[in-house]
Amino acid sequence: PGFGSTRAMTESSVKAALKELHGLVKKTQEHRVAAEQAISNIHRTQDKMKNETKVSTYFKNKLKTLYQTGIEDARKEAELLQQCLDKINDIKSIKPKASAASTKSTLSTTGQYKLGLFPETDLRKPKAAMRRGVLMSLLHQAAHQLPVWKPSFPLEKPANLCKPPPLCGAVPPEQGHVSKPGEHVCARIRTPEGEEQWILAEVVSYSAHQGKYTVEDVDEEGRSSRESHVLTRRKVSPLPIMKADPTLSP
Repeated sequence: PGFGSTRAMTESSVKAALKELHGLVKKTQEHRVAAEQAISNIHRTQDKMKNETKVSTYFKNKLKTLYQTGIEDARKEAELLQQCLDKINDIKSIKPKASAASTKSTLSTTGQYKLGLFPETDLRKPKAAMRRGVLMSLLHQAAHQLPVWKPSFPLEKPANLCKPPPLCGAVPPEQGHVSKPGEHVCARIRTPEGEEQWILAEVVSYSAHQGKYTVEDVDEEGRSSRESHVLTRRKVSPLPIMKADPTLSP
């Protein structure tokens, strides 16, 4: 597909995902309103118990039932909120996936121009390079917007003992992990002066046969286009895709 069809597919995917997100948010709010009744029942029962000199078996059993209902309601609400966060993350990932698909399509058609470097309206004119300060601000913002990992219910052990998954915070990736086209990574390159340095790069492709990545330096300042590098897997480190909750995983 060309740029126009890819863009239309992206917009359609975003609209469908936003509709699903709206439904999840509405469902979460409806559940929260319904769950407030259980909290009110707990408060009313506790107020009645204040007049009792000795807590009766009736109130003990009633409170136990109400607490179990409240816990189950809170668990359900947490699951719905996590579904909302997952859907938001899906929406954020649609555009990079579409860009990668468009890049692959354009390369196969023209053999020269890429969506990430040139606007779709005119393939002959390079777009202005992003200033380094703006690039770092966007990177900082992207780090803050990473989804927060939380252990799934039901918990098999206390939440603070649950181990975060790979690529959550400083947790390394799984063995054999391969970053996908469009994803950002840290890449160790050799400069013209012979020195090695780490750069922020975008994955263009990965050759399983050669075990090598083709990546592009996202910092275009002072250049007419992005620099391309072919690197082995050990010189490419994927960036985190989630961040840990500091209260659970300090």
